[in-house]
Amino acid sequence: MKVIGYTDVIQVVVLIIGGLATTYLALTMVSEHFGLGKNALAGFNQLLKDSPEHFKMIVPKPGPNATQADINKYLMLPGIAMYFAGQWIVNLNYWGCNQYITQRALGADLKTARNGILFAGLLKLMMPVIVMLPGIAAYVLYKNGSLQAEMAAGGKFNPDNAYSAVLSFLPTGLKGLSLAALTAAIVASWQVKRTVFQRSLHWTSIKSTSKKKRTNRNWCGSVA
Repeated sequence: MKVIGYTDVIQVVVLIIGGLATTYLALTMVSEHFGLGKNALAGFNQLLKDSPEHFKMIVPKPGPNATQADINKYLMLPGIAMYFAGQWIVNLNYWGCNQYITQRALGADLKTARNGILFAGLLKLMMPVIVMLPGIAAYVLYKNGSLQAEMAAGGKFNPDNAYSAVLSFLPTGLKGLSLAALTAAIVASWQVKRTVFQRSLHWTSIKSTSKKKRTNRNWCGSVA
């Protein structure tokens, strides 16, 4: 677990640096597109001016004359009801039942586990800056005539290309480090799934003490 802990720290540091660099790049792209110079703060203010609705987490209930777009937004984020109806359940499930979290917490002593989860929660507060701002910037840029080719990779517009469209403008070295850290994080999540399969499913379904079958169990867990 110590090796996994050191690996996770390196991954997180690289991902945060890459994420902040992507956000800065996205905001400067917005400011340059609107003739405001290479100024990240000016780019952020332009986002607030151009698309203020994207900074609202509590969407008001649509009235009788609301457009279909407003209705769709409310169905995705049904006002403050979403926080009472289910958002807290999702968070409790993630922090208390997610194998990726619990495996690392149970592998440490109580004080370290508590501090680690609290610090991870603190880092979660950076998600709007690292993830959401580049997406909003890509939306504003596309709406105003930029990123047309990047958002329509393969000849068809796909809103899921927003973050990768901005990420493609990162310097080659930083882009490579970010992709390497992301790949390592994905592989680490596979390791967690392998452990769940091997310890919870495969080992409990096969009750054998022979050496041959124990070897088969270990081999099957390694493949998973």
